[in-house]
Amino acid sequence: MHAHSLAPRPADGLLGVAGRLYAASFKRCLPLALIGTLLSTAAGAYASARVGALSSRAGALLNIDLNAPDRLMEAFGDLIERAHVLVRSPGVWASYLGAALVVLAFHGALIARQDAVAHERPDSLPGALSGALRRLPSILLVLAIIAVAAAVAVLVLRIASAGGLAVLTLFGLAVTWAAIWLWGRLQLWLVTMFTENLDAVGALRRSWSLVRGHWLRASALTTVPYLIIFALSSLASLGAGAAGGWLRGDTTAAPVLETLISLLSGALTLPMLPAVWLALYRQLLSAGQSARSGV
Repeated sequence: MHAHSLAPRPADGLLGVAGRLYAASFKRCLPLALIGTLLSTAAGAYASARVGALSSRAGALLNIDLNAPDRLMEAFGDLIERAHVLVRSPGVWASYLGAALVVLAFHGALIARQDAVAHERPDSLPGALSGALRRLPSILLVLAIIAVAAAVAVLVLRIASAGGLAVLTLFGLAVTWAAIWLWGRLQLWLVTMFTENLDAVGALRRSWSLVRGHWLRASALTTVPYLIIFALSSLASLGAGAAGGWLRGDTTAAPVLETLISLLSGALTLPMLPAVWLALYRQLLSAGQSARSGV
């Protein structure tokens, strides 16, 4: 597939462009996706183990009688308190940041490889990995900024919980909307960091500028891949569970087959978001250039 067939065109749909880019770059991205899936799965499992207490408490919240507002308020307050404790826990933060750092670094490496395919540039697996390693400090700084924002949000909700359920609900909705809006404006920071060689602050600013005036369309379209990835991951989990049940008597083959299914699912889905982000970036960049030239 040639670069001209991957070039953004006004009549093209974002998902169509992203799909062609995903298909054209899949063979080149597969080894990177396999390595990234292995590392991110290990890091994610470690992070999940560190927050088991909070997860069990959050699950218990779903069983609360909504007709008992006092109990609901108490549960919300307790959940916020536990989250506040986690904010102050270096071990938990380190595990979460480590898992996120692995995923984002490999997403960035995939973006670099997909961008090379789109422009018919030669590249290599070692080159993509070394490029991701060079940008680890910038990725870590962005994650630190996000962590500070999350800590502030938790603190706001903790303070709001003292005002009662109505105040907590109002502030909870406000914090949720602010998070969604900021996510939409800043969702291209990783693409701009890897394609334009920007630092953390420069990448965030560039994403903010590119999405200006396109927030609703960009956010709506980029939500679709998340749903697709969730559906495929769920099917893979069901398949792995079924395989484990089928081979229940074989203590060696069952975990191996489950691991292979999870690995295959991760290798298929890990390059999806980078392809969508890169397609969106290229379309917005093209739209901006057309607007400046008066076309």
